[in-house]
Amino acid sequence: MIKSATSCGLLALVLLLAGGAAWAQGSIDDDFIVFVNGPNVVIPESDLATVNDPLEPTSGNKVARFDYADFSSVRVVGWQRDLGTDLSALISDDAAGAQYNLYVRVLSGPENLGKAVGLVFFDSTTDPALSREEIEGGAEADLEFRAFWPFPDEAHDGTWKDYAIPLPPSTIAALDSAKVGKDVDGNDLGFEFDPLAANWSYTGGWNNGGSYGYGEPGGFSPASTDPLFEEFGWAATHAFAVFFDNNQGGETVYLDDVYIATEPLDLSIAENPPAPMSGVSFDATGRTNTVSWTPNTDFGGYSVYASDSPITDPAAGGVVKLGSFAFDAAAFALEHRYELPHPSLGQEPLYYAVTSLSQFGVENFDVSSSSGSVTNADLDQQPFIIGLTDDEANTIFTNIANGIVSDAGFPEGYPTFFIDNRHSQISEPPGSELPADSDISARVRLAYSSFNELYVYAEFTDDATQFGLEGVNNGGDAWQFDSFEIGWGNYDVNDVPGGSTIVGSPHVDMQRGEFADYQLRLAPLQDGAGEIVTTATQVDWSLFGPPQNGITISEKTDTGWALLSVIGLAGIQADGDAVLPPPGADEIRYVPMELSVNDADNGESNRENQISWGLKPNHTNQWWNTPAQWPTVALAGRNTAMPVAGEDDAQVATFALEANYPNPFSQATHIAYTLPEAAEVTVEVFDVLGRRVAVLVDGARVAGAHTATLDAQGLASGLYLYRLTAGKRTAVEQMMVIK
Repeated sequence: MIKSATSCGLLALVLLLAGGAAWAQGSIDDDFIVFVNGPNVVIPESDLATVNDPLEPTSGNKVARFDYADFSSVRVVGWQRDLGTDLSALISDDAAGAQYNLYVRVLSGPENLGKAVGLVFFDSTTDPALSREEIEGGAEADLEFRAFWPFPDEAHDGTWKDYAIPLPPSTIAALDSAKVGKDVDGNDLGFEFDPLAANWSYTGGWNNGGSYGYGEPGGFSPASTDPLFEEFGWAATHAFAVFFDNNQGGETVYLDDVYIATEPLDLSIAENPPAPMSGVSFDATGRTNTVSWTPNTDFGGYSVYASDSPITDPAAGGVVKLGSFAFDAAAFALEHRYELPHPSLGQEPLYYAVTSLSQFGVENFDVSSSSGSVTNADLDQQPFIIGLTDDEANTIFTNIANGIVSDAGFPEGYPTFFIDNRHSQISEPPGSELPADSDISARVRLAYSSFNELYVYAEFTDDATQFGLEGVNNGGDAWQFDSFEIGWGNYDVNDVPGGSTIVGSPHVDMQRGEFADYQLRLAPLQDGAGEIVTTATQVDWSLFGPPQNGITISEKTDTGWALLSVIGLAGIQADGDAVLPPPGADEIRYVPMELSVNDADNGESNRENQISWGLKPNHTNQWWNTPAQWPTVALAGRNTAMPVAGEDDAQVATFALEANYPNPFSQATHIAYTLPEAAEVTVEVFDVLGRRVAVLVDGARVAGAHTATLDAQGLASGLYLYRLTAGKRTAVEQMMVIK
């Protein structure tokens, strides 16, 4: 344990990582500092937003910002979800025992008055993916519960308030007894129970779409008759956060000077920054960029930033934090996987900087000796949204009008969005593994028209389809069934203050007006016989929004389901929202966008998984109302969409052979590949004995993205290999035919 000059240990709050990093369970048994001008550096990576004091922005004081998000805060500090850390030594049921307080400064505004907003501890859960039905059926799970301290009304006046909140007794019975001046045996405490401590309650939780443990629906009663309710586990506490109740809304809450102690501490030791950072290298390493540095034993940690332009101030707009490293990190290097939103960006440099942090998390933003750039022509190129000719748009719209689910009309040779184990992140349940591609994956084509319409074609591989019922689930709960969601910012990220191509949108919640954000949901609905009868096109621009704008058709397929949709981008606006006109043939716009697939296989009315296409490191299960988590995607005018032959600075595509989609398949599958330059190309298919069974491509192809289709008619079930040859380059992948 590290000791400060005031003989206070440091609160080792390890961030709850979206990727589920494995950290050993520890124990906290002394006075601990959580946050002063930054989170403690033993947090290996922090998504806490450290910002200037909003009341005194030029004072130099840094505070932690918590923004409203449906059901809970986007940002938490904590420990591994299935282990937690032991805080039980800080909790006492004995009136004579040492009383630890949670010290905290709070800044909250009037909009939070009357709402369930406050501080919360979460205990650990072993399997957040289990549904209530599975647990009631006998599945074992240590469920997540909460110790909740709502802010008093006087906290919501827009000024800083200081609180010393005694931590509660360990159980519901001990807490209830203390509130009436008794111990659990009914004896008088001998003193008046602190009214701030009496504000604590032990409440229920949420597990994969089902709540449990509440004393009354939507309430925060400490009493509960729910059979799934358990006592809070202070010996395995995994997170601390600002909590916002479900759907109540709320405004930003700021915290400062957060620590646990028996009496107030001298925090001055935690306020001074370290020396500036130096000794940093910036390199192109194949398909990634690498930032590495020599560690300094005087530093407590490091943060790495990136931008589209030179970095002089990492706290400025247009700069994104890629990650933070503790002083004892296993390696002092960061590999940045960045996919170019458009080929024209391939020769543009990316800029990086590394800052130093003190052991208390205070950051020195002087990067004059620790910034640099990398130009890497081998970076991956992500798909973009192509502009359609009027004839192509008419072809697609005619198919929609006639109920034909097809990608006819989408131009060939342009990138496809694949949502699978090669390119996706798990959204729900948090911390779980990506499902198999055969369970849920998708191939998506996107295009826009001169009429300002977004066209969507998507094929989903799904081993068990389950859609909502028409007239029942075509409201706000279609996300609980097989459905498709799109996060869409109707603006160019380079136009919004604080945004940029690499940062994306700076919005931490859904915005209206000039830079408006939307959540689109395309949801097939079935009748009692299980047949798709209609498809809802929903536009949620806040928690709930305009019910529908667009036409979507869908159908079941041999390997899952598919849809075709047109969405009028000039008609999804709420009152006062701006309309983003479509780019012209020679224009490019960069919009924030996310694609996400919901999968419900269990026969119940709650999804089992949600996977999202974007790879941004800040991605969480709150992506749907947090545009800052959406990747940047190019709306590419037709004349800008492909590299120009003969121009060296435009040849930025990489040689790549993608996984076929769908896979496994029974009738047909699609094979995407990319060429860095024009070449003679063959795409061949072989069985496991090495016999060639099909030639899909044989001839010259231009640089860029291409797709070949294999018809499996005449092929037996089994494993097959497919090979791409372009000039002297070769790549091989495998596929499975199931009949």
